[in-house]
This record gives sequence, C-alpha cells and structure tokens, in this order.
Amino acid sequence: MKATLRFQLAVITLAAIVAAWFLAPPPILTPLFYLTPTNWTGAELVRHLWPFRLIQPEWVSNPPQYDYLRWAQAETLARLAMMFLGWLGGATWLLQRHLRRRKITPPSPVALGNGAIALTFHAGSLRRAVPEPQC
Repeated sequence: MKATLRFQLAVITLAAIVAAWFLAPPPILTPLFYLTPTNWTGAELVRHLWPFRLIQPEWVSNPPQYDYLRWAQAETLARLAMMFLGWLGGATWLLQRHLRRRKITPPSPVALGNGAIALTFHAGSLRRAVPEPQC
C-alpha cells in the first residue's frame, strides 16, 4: 500500500511540475518584438497576447500607462500559486483516501495468550481486540 501511495504522490508531483513548466513561465518569457499597432496600450497588448489570464493588467498598474513587465511577473506568480494549490489539494485528497481505506490487521492471537490486552485503533474508535473474561 505504501508503494502505491508513493507512486501516486510522485505522479501528481510530476504532473504539477510539468504543468507549472508549461503554463507559468510564458507570460514573463514572451518577447514583445513583433509588430503591434502603435496606439495600443500595455493593457490592450496583454489582452491581445493572453486571452486567458488570472491577473488583469489594471490590477498591477495605473492607467493610462500599464506596465507589461509588472503584469507578467504577477501573472507568473499567480499561475505558480494555482499549480501549487492544485498539487496540495491533490496530495491532500490522496492522503485522505489512503488513510480512509487503510485497514489495520488485528493482533495475533498467539501474542495475546500471556494475558496482554491489545487495543486497536480503527476509523476513529478505540476497541479491545479480545473481550474481557466474565467473572
């Protein structure tokens, strides 16, 4: 069971790294060397280049001069934060599912032959493994 949980955690970690690698850096690494109309503001350029964005250009700069670099940094950080929260949510879900399905085997009856009392913990309740003798 541990190997399966470790494998699943490794898979979602790798998926989060790949998603972050391809989705987070493009705003900050996109060169602005191609031709655009001269009357476009930074916000219009952002809207043209990035139709899907988490951060609006108006949130990081003051009109009428919108700073593309400040927006790109904020957008990259927001995308990285979303990837981290997605990974954290996935890992939490996997751990909860693993703990919910995990079964604890009862202690061996041979070990209880010498008068020891065994207590098991399962699904939030505490029970005796062997009933107490009636006197």
